[in-house]
Amino acid sequence: MPGKKSVRLGGTVIDVDDIVRDSRGVADIVADALEADFQEARYRNFEQRLFPFADAADIAEWDGYLVGQYMPLYLNYEASCADCPLGPCDLRLSVGRCGLGADAYQARLSLRRACRGTLGQVADSRELLNQAMKVYGEEMQVTWGKNHDRSDTNHISLMTGMWPRSLRELGRAMSYVEEQLAKLLVASYAGLDALELERMTLHAGSILLTAMDVSELVKMNCFGFSNASDHELTEMINWPPVSVLGGLGNVEAGKPVLTFMGDNFL
Repeated sequence: MPGKKSVRLGGTVIDVDDIVRDSRGVADIVADALEADFQEARYRNFEQRLFPFADAADIAEWDGYLVGQYMPLYLNYEASCADCPLGPCDLRLSVGRCGLGADAYQARLSLRRACRGTLGQVADSRELLNQAMKVYGEEMQVTWGKNHDRSDTNHISLMTGMWPRSLRELGRAMSYVEEQLAKLLVASYAGLDALELERMTLHAGSILLTAMDVSELVKMNCFGFSNASDHELTEMINWPPVSVLGGLGNVEAGKPVLTFMGDNFL
């Protein structure tokens, strides 16, 4: 449905431009989301806005609400800041020469740690997706499994508004994740207050989960990894079946034992 700019829900016609800030390049994604997930009554009774490929600023109100419920507590202070040429500054006694406070500096460090943790998963997901595209091509179809209901929203859909159907669309999701990670790394050196920075730390967690979703879809669809959604609910009590023998009795004495650890099976 290229170029689709309006959607009918019951007796209501919704203009895509009325529900997103900027529909350029995402109109079809928004129309698909409206047709699949929205109800007319919900649209008419609540002020609805969608943020496909959401920046931290787009969902700052929601992230800020969550952070405000669980205020950050800094116990292991790093008091000396050398982020800029004016430093180093000792923040235990007063603000730094640039005006940075001690809590804001701890929040900067918190955001950087979150970005470092996210970076490892993003790199693994990108490597896995690139390998799958080389082998199967960008248009290979992907699915969550035959028993997966679309109403069980995944993180890709939550953050991008897109329900991925192909490796090419997973590539678009990964490009979004990588762009957001770059912005968050830049923000971790910005002159923001502690809550703004912690809000972005929460956003880093959201894009981490998005990258993990990409990885799981590629593993299940391209590399034969097991998928619970391909099984009936009645099978789950004994699933997955035992397939690996365990215990020292299965080790042949005198021969080397190789142990593989980690998630990057490539």
